[in-house]
Amino acid sequence: MATGRIGRVDVFDPAIETWTTFEERLDNFFTANAVDDNKKVPALLSLVGPKTYALLRDLTAPELPKARTYKQLTKALKDHYSPKPLVIVERFRFHKRDQQEGESVREYIAALRKLSEFCEFKDVLNDTLRDRFVCGLKNEHIQKKLLSEKNLTYQTALEIAIAMETATNDALEIQRKHLSITSGVNKLSVPKGKKRIQQKQTTVVQRCYRCNGNHTSDDCKFIHETCRQCGKKGHIQRACRSKPATMKPLHTKSKHVHEVEVSDDFEPMFSLCYAMGGLKDAIWIKPHVNGQEFPMELDTGSAISVDRHRHKPKNILRRKYHPTRCMFSQRMDDQQQQLNLYVVDKGGPPLFGREWLKNLRLNWAEIKTLETRKQGVSEVIEKYKNVFTDDLGRLRDISARIKVEESATPKFCKARVVPYSLRSKVDQELDRLIKTGILSKVEHSEWATPIVSIPKKDGTVRICGDFKVTVNPVLDIDQYPLPKIEDIFASLGEVDSLQNWT
Repeated sequence: MATGRIGRVDVFDPAIETWTTFEERLDNFFTANAVDDNKKVPALLSLVGPKTYALLRDLTAPELPKARTYKQLTKALKDHYSPKPLVIVERFRFHKRDQQEGESVREYIAALRKLSEFCEFKDVLNDTLRDRFVCGLKNEHIQKKLLSEKNLTYQTALEIAIAMETATNDALEIQRKHLSITSGVNKLSVPKGKKRIQQKQTTVVQRCYRCNGNHTSDDCKFIHETCRQCGKKGHIQRACRSKPATMKPLHTKSKHVHEVEVSDDFEPMFSLCYAMGGLKDAIWIKPHVNGQEFPMELDTGSAISVDRHRHKPKNILRRKYHPTRCMFSQRMDDQQQQLNLYVVDKGGPPLFGREWLKNLRLNWAEIKTLETRKQGVSEVIEKYKNVFTDDLGRLRDISARIKVEESATPKFCKARVVPYSLRSKVDQELDRLIKTGILSKVEHSEWATPIVSIPKKDGTVRICGDFKVTVNPVLDIDQYPLPKIEDIFASLGEVDSLQNWT
């Protein structure tokens, strides 16, 4: 360690700092202490330390370091410790750098500026930093904001991103404090002989009685919803405070026939079935009721088979029917049963419920076939005919490159011997791959990988390249850790909470 009139310079340690930073500190030390040019060489040799001095002796041999100039010595050490990297490699690392998980905007832009040191962007440095900064941001809200700005500059992009990130962090912090429940107990002194009274001071977050959410009831989106449990309007089932409503029994002993006592919840449920019945994916079947075809919607969620009053054609319901239930003869294919059909005043289409499903077996294969036809398979095939052709599909406008290690040397392997029984098939498969554009002929190549011919059941062969003996061992693969599902859910929860708060 050397001392001077102003400051000091520690010995150079390549494990702690680069030679570039040490040289910058050394120049500042010389300037502050007005070191003459004639004394810079002795000062440098005294300040670099014994290890670096020994290295300088090797670099300047057979001459001694003191025989060289200051610029020659610093250049020798810089070339040794900090060789100038390739521009294309540095630019590749720069354009590949995205904002990492947990990295702030300031930390991200600092990393980009460090990576741009040897990229030689020169006059377009700020524009390049702006473009890489906007493209690599993880926060989509900030990214969309920057993309919507007209005449966006590097400085403006940085200011907007920092402001939005700070506002988001402050809002989340305020929300956490708002949602936290703090309590304290204060004891009151009372006269002897009386019970002690504890006064509990608690700050409680106001919860919405409509959905149990962390917001006011006036801002709740379920303000016009109807509860499935009590049937009342203004809240949903999970926040309902009344006891669960029960359906009255379908069968009563005091009456001759079975009667459906429709409660307050039954009619909305049947109306829901009617609304769902209008969807395109409803399954319709056609049983024969009293000898007549009677289309009904298959509903495995309905315990009984239901029809409404206005669907009562005289040619089907020939017999006298009771207010809520009739027994008819149903037939499906070769099956025939006497089953109940419940008739109500209001509702949707006729429903084929579980009571009939237990007694009548359906031809599910035919139903699925009919439903597939209903979806308009021919229209889908015609609309996306490019997908259903027999030609080989191609990935457009995207090219892939294989990156190998810098120390890798090309490896050329000889072709392996192919059995005589497979040679003609291998030649046919190679001709087919060339014709379809998967393979292309070359005259010369530094790399050559042997193939593996695998017989297929249809008599042809599948040709695979055995790249594990050539390219795979020297591949320079980008390692990117996949996020944990807990981290994803946590980030989604913070964004959702922030949106609800705003």
